[in-house]
Amino acid sequence: MHDSLNNLLYRLFSAIALLLLLVALVDRFIRLFGFTLSWINYTPGRILEFSAMFMILAIAFTLRQIQEKLINK
Repeated sequence: MHDSLNNLLYRLFSAIALLLLLVALVDRFIRLFGFTLSWINYTPGRILEFSAMFMILAIAFTLRQIQEKLINK
């Protein structure tokens, strides 16, 4: 149960991080042409920071899974 919850959270945080990275890249690209995503109140740099935070959490869950497998050996 605990392992599946860690795996689910890892996948969730990774997906959120990749989605935010994609939004930041698209917003930065369309800002080159003078447009913006009006429903986002953050700059692409701030969105990228949020993406990095979620990726750090995903890495933490991965390291926790590795630690649990090494301890259970």
